[in-house]
Amino acid sequence: MSQSLTVTRHVERSRINESNERQAEKSYVWRDIRCDECGSEDIEDVDLVDGDVPKTAPCANCGKAAKVLPITVNIDRFSERFPYYDRGLGVMLQSKQHRKDICRERGLTPVDGDWDIEREYSKWDTQNDKEEKEYADYCERLDTHPGFREYRRKQDLGIL
Repeated sequence: MSQSLTVTRHVERSRINESNERQAEKSYVWRDIRCDECGSEDIEDVDLVDGDVPKTAPCANCGKAAKVLPITVNIDRFSERFPYYDRGLGVMLQSKQHRKDICRERGLTPVDGDWDIEREYSKWDTQNDKEEKEYADYCERLDTHPGFREYRRKQDLGIL
């Protein structure tokens, strides 16, 4: 194993250990950090001060005081933050159109916002019930159709 890989793993392990110790010692919350000076936006864990979220935190990009805001959750529509890595598609997406293009290339239907799985199950159940009824009707017609009378008689006698 190369020395640089060992050092990298050691640094990563110590960073994780520091983070775990920090979490055990202090309470923190995830917040959106927005800097008016450099325009950077990031989501970070912010230490609570006497149980309250501070109004500012140092910007990771320029070091100046940045606003600390609650994280906005966008459930009803697709997020506007690009680029991002879409785990489901396995690609880095650059825009909404790029996402649509990737889905179209792969024959996928993008699902944005709330997706009511119960409604989908209900559709599948309705379709399944319809197909089962059609099959039962088909079997009934075979069992009672006059054209199959001789076949049924031989089957009953054990000839077939």
